[in-house]
Amino acid sequence: MNSLNGLTSPASDQFFHSAFAHAAVGMAIMDTDGRFLEVNPAFCRIAGYGAEELTATDFLSIGRSSRSLFFVATAAKRRGAEFHP
Repeated sequence: MNSLNGLTSPASDQFFHSAFAHAAVGMAIMDTDGRFLEVNPAFCRIAGYGAEELTATDFLSIGRSSRSLFFVATAAKRRGAEFHP
C-alpha cells in the first residue's frame, strides 16, 4: 500500500501524467479562475481546439463558442458531478 510520501514521488507524477495524456476521456486541469493549465488530447478533440490555444485562454472564453464543451458541462451536471468553470 502506498504511503503519502509514495503518492508524491516522481514515479507517481510520471504515472499521473501518462494516464492523463493517454486517457480516452477528455480531462483538463484549470486554475481557480477557469484558465486551462493542462489539457489532454481527448479534451482537445472534444473542444475543437489545440492544447496551445486552450492553455492560452480560459473555460468561459471558449465555452461560449464551443457547443461541445457546453454539452460536456451539462452532462456532468445531470449525472450529479460538480462542475466549476
